[in-house]
Amino acid sequence: MSSAIWRRGTTGARLNPLRHVPTLVTDVGGVLIQSFVILDWLDEIARPERALVAPRGDARRGALKLCALATGMAENAVSLMYERLLHKETSDVWHAASQIS
Repeated sequence: MSSAIWRRGTTGARLNPLRHVPTLVTDVGGVLIQSFVILDWLDEIARPERALVAPRGDARRGALKLCALATGMAENAVSLMYERLLHKETSDVWHAASQIS
């Protein structure tokens, strides 16, 4: 997919103002963004025994936490890439703040 789809005024930018992937358009035209939202929708249309995420409890919260961590790590990786591309020297303060402990 070309990155041009995310430019202002394009279909991608209109569907997801954050201009992030994943973005899913449902068969009825709904637009879902973020992995955990898409997983929730998939679980809703699947049979309960085929669900990807537990319906409740610690297992559900653990799966959603994993999604949140993965999303945060991906966003940090993109930020780090831009920091390195746009600046000759990266900021030690920014780099330290972006570390996952």
